[in-house]
Amino acid sequence: MSNHTRIMRWLLIVTIGLVLLTILVRCDKLSQLKLPISAAGTSAPGATATLVVEQTSETAVTANPTTLPEGPEKTVADRCQTLIKKDFNQAANLLSQYSLQLFGLTRQEIVIRYQTLGFKSWKLVDCRLLESKKFDDQTMLVHLLMKEQTGEQEPQYYDGWQALRLEEGQWLINWNDVIDALPLVVEAQTVSGVTIQPTQLLRYTDKIRLVFNVGNANKRAAFWDLAGQKVATFYIADQAVSVRGVNETPFMIDAESAYTAAYAELPGLQASYPTGVDLTNWTWPDANNPNIPNLEGQKWSFKFGFQVEATPIP
Repeated sequence: MSNHTRIMRWLLIVTIGLVLLTILVRCDKLSQLKLPISAAGTSAPGATATLVVEQTSETAVTANPTTLPEGPEKTVADRCQTLIKKDFNQAANLLSQYSLQLFGLTRQEIVIRYQTLGFKSWKLVDCRLLESKKFDDQTMLVHLLMKEQTGEQEPQYYDGWQALRLEEGQWLINWNDVIDALPLVVEAQTVSGVTIQPTQLLRYTDKIRLVFNVGNANKRAAFWDLAGQKVATFYIADQAVSVRGVNETPFMIDAESAYTAAYAELPGLQASYPTGVDLTNWTWPDANNPNIPNLEGQKWSFKFGFQVEATPIP
């Protein structure tokens, strides 16, 4: 065999080896790609997000109760399985009595809500527990990814935190992702014939909600929460955080009427409660249409202070 032939064979073998190595490297890179999933649940109203599912953390486990020790993570996994199996009675039993009392609900009412969803062909398809952390001595937060579907519609993904409360030695899930609540004793204020009195602060895993009563003694409606305008300023952790209206339809209180569950919200998981709030840009109806606000007319505001203590997040 000539030297030329030997060289040509050697070059061919080297070329084939390089091609195989390139293919292996590309396959390895493809296996590391992260899959983007649109998130249905986000902390800010109307916001969208992209969730990256990455199975690298040892805390990222499927919701299989048999693989978890007793604790908040197992409670969340148990509830996921009961919802997947549509065992709504057991799912309701895993809710904390504290949270049910906050919302004035019974376990049977929760079962009826689940059953109503079932009649609408809703189903929980899958769950994944991503991580957990302590909020305080009686509250744990569990980061959960859920996949749900209604009928033949495209699946929806919920990416958020669930709060659990320790009750009689057992970790139970708080209904509606609420963490805790603070009743308020605040004097009512009346401006331009509209009276407001804050009654409660509710802290959720993705927001704080200020609940207040509002009454209108005027013979015309009043409006608030106009889209794009500053509707509230929360004073929290030595900061003033402004919130703008996002609803297409503003809040409207009819003439000579009263509401008991109006609210303003500060998005995000908060380490402490606000120490005060301004409710701004209240206004009258348009002169030509009493059902829409007068964007250029008189506006007024309310200012309240609260006595609260911070609850730090570790």
